[in-house]
Amino acid sequence: MTFKMSKETITRYILDRKPNLYDYEIALKVWWRTERGMELTASGRSILMLMGFTMYNVIPKDEYILSGRLLLNLERYMTCPFCIYLKGYDGFVSVIELFGEKEKILLELCDGNLNRFIQMVKA
Repeated sequence: MTFKMSKETITRYILDRKPNLYDYEIALKVWWRTERGMELTASGRSILMLMGFTMYNVIPKDEYILSGRLLLNLERYMTCPFCIYLKGYDGFVSVIELFGEKEKILLELCDGNLNRFIQMVKA
């Protein structure tokens, strides 16, 4: 499923099918890491998997650090739900999980480098 939905729409979609999970406002806070972006919490990732959404893994070819600026740009430009996993405490990105096929393809074209991905989608 390629997302053209907001996280509010996704949250309502899930709650319409599983109404006893959470209140809408609580679900927004529990499933999404920030108010603006599409980054999921562990609970959000789990519920999308439970609901049968397709998840794609992208492993970066080169090491790079996840910076605050990069996270802000992801909030602005990432159009599908996603999770980022780091290697230990050093801040290097190890795996990016996406729930959007188009974004997965674009990220693979960038060898898993989120900085290059942002530059590509900004253009």
